[in-house]
Amino acid sequence: MDKPAVYRIKVRGVVPESCVDRLGGMEIVSVTSDSTTLEGWLPDQAALSGVLESLYELHLPLLKVTCLSPSGEHMKREKKHT
Repeated sequence: MDKPAVYRIKVRGVVPESCVDRLGGMEIVSVTSDSTTLEGWLPDQAALSGVLESLYELHLPLLKVTCLSPSGEHMKREKKHT
């Protein structure tokens, strides 16, 4: 399970733009008044753990973590088309 993957993470609250650089390359894909959704490719479980720790330090409770593509193929295809 220590392989690259694309993740979607939803948290309660709004991730400050100034803190996005602490999230391992995750991008904000949706923001509402009560939640933020992040999505991005992470190289391994340690990177995922680091992102989750950063969100914890920002006092943003996790609502949902989804592995969109276990091999990271989803993000690789998107990058080729852009």
